[in-house]
Amino acid sequence: LELTDDLDNPSKVYFKVDRDDLYKFQVANADFDGFVKLLLRSYTGLFTNYVQIDEKLLAKRANVSPDLVYEFLCRLRTHHIIDFIPQKKTPFIIFSKERIDMERIKISKENYDDRKRDYLNRIEAMIHYASSGHKCRSQLLLEYFGETESVRCGKCDVCLHMNELNI
Repeated sequence: LELTDDLDNPSKVYFKVDRDDLYKFQVANADFDGFVKLLLRSYTGLFTNYVQIDEKLLAKRANVSPDLVYEFLCRLRTHHIIDFIPQKKTPFIIFSKERIDMERIKISKENYDDRKRDYLNRIEAMIHYASSGHKCRSQLLLEYFGETESVRCGKCDVCLHMNELNI
């Protein structure tokens, strides 16, 4: 198991309209014409698939700031001309070993029964938490994790209801 920090997910663009509708939009909205042409000249397949784009490269080619490119992309999305997925940096978990086939996994009867019992206990605890109307939600959570000495939080729905009743 590996964790990678800040894996780059570049921006992606897909034209939602066909070429004729895009042309009509460009004629009706001359301020977008140059930017749309820049997109079409810089990338292929925009009408068929999501295409990764480089906002900084577009900004350099248009001689504008990357923020202005981002703004144009957002405005085109607002006009329902494109579908725009902004760039984001996201940590990812990478599984470095192959997944074992279900047929090859062997779990002993005891282990299976233990897991099933634990699962059922967790389900019962969730049901008790959701349906309990007489005990503070924070106290229930703390009890679930083994802490028995706790005071009411005064903020959950149960505590607020008890405060209304002066209990």
